Amino acid sequence: MQNPETVLDNLASQSESANWKYRRIYRNLYNKEFYMLEYSNIYSKPGNMKKRTDDKTIDGINMERIDNIIISLKDKTYQPEPARRVYISKGAEGKDY
Repeated sequence: MQNPETVLDNLASQSESANWKYRRIYRNLYNKEFYMLEYSNIYSKPGNMKKRTDDKTIDGINMERIDNIIISLKDKTYQPEPARRVYISKGAEGKDY
């Protein structure tokens, strides 16, 4: 598997071309190194240690969990957890728009 930083740099440079079409990007999700790179980018940020709606934190990431995600992506059974929607009031009067 290719180094994720190299892949991302190549994709970023190709995106400047108006004629470039992304193909087979999904296969990059099978590369464990992408998950490890992203984990290293986000684990130290303070807000990431808060519990999600399923009471898990970013600390719960391990190689077994990454392997299970990759397996479910390959066999097309992956179902992401629903996101919690929070409505934020806008405007001086506190009205929702």
